[in-house]
Amino acid sequence: GGYMYLIADVMVRPDCQRLGVGKAMLVRINEWLEMVGKDGLCVMVNLMATKGNEGFYEKLGYTKTEEYHMDEFCPHVTMRKAF
Repeated sequence: GGYMYLIADVMVRPDCQRLGVGKAMLVRINEWLEMVGKDGLCVMVNLMATKGNEGFYEKLGYTKTEEYHMDEFCPHVTMRKAF
């Protein structure tokens, strides 16, 4: 068995960007997801990233897919990570 999670529409206020806030949030989420999967459960995460920000998520272990879509008139790409 396992779980699938979706992370979407997570943003950091412009005046708080580049201070490590976004990274800290994702690191904590990743730690929790690792805990969920520690008993052998499959944990898969889809993350909806604003196009152009893929590198931020790739540094945290997420892989870009070829799935692009428009959300609120803004292009997004689906990224994935298994735990």
